[in-house]
Amino acid sequence: HAHCCGLACFFGTTSSRHLAAERTINYAVSPEQEAKDREWRGKERAAAERQAAMMADLASAREAQMRSKLVAQSAMAEVEQAEFRRVLDVNQEKAAQERSQARAQLQISEAYKKDLLGQIQAHAEAKRAERTAYLEEGKKIRQQQLQEKAALEEVRWCNKQHPCHHA
Repeated sequence: HAHCCGLACFFGTTSSRHLAAERTINYAVSPEQEAKDREWRGKERAAAERQAAMMADLASAREAQMRSKLVAQSAMAEVEQAEFRRVLDVNQEKAAQERSQARAQLQISEAYKKDLLGQIQAHAEAKRAERTAYLEEGKKIRQQQLQEKAALEEVRWCNKQHPCHHA
């Protein structure tokens, strides 16, 4: 059998190739041997079919696992994206509130500043008016003193000119 299966015959192993070679060499195979050969080929075919089915099931399971993994990743990505949007919306709303509060605070500060400057100007105006009134009063008093002094001088002058009037 060296021509058909090499060392397989030497080690006593049997294969379908070996059996086919035997049949071609020995045309007279007994019915029992033929039945054994058919049974062995059937077992080989069944084992090959089981192996193929198992490999197909394994490939199908791997494909289902990959699809499941992709669906899970997609769902997780959607959840993460929704969470990101929610956080972004919260942050944008907070920033809008802070801007609104800052504008309101600025308006309050500007109104306070305007009111304070108005008070300062009114106080300065009142001080100027008070000072002007004080100076006017002083001017009136000086004019009155000058008039009184002039009248007194006139009386003195008249007394020097006409000493008899008072006697």
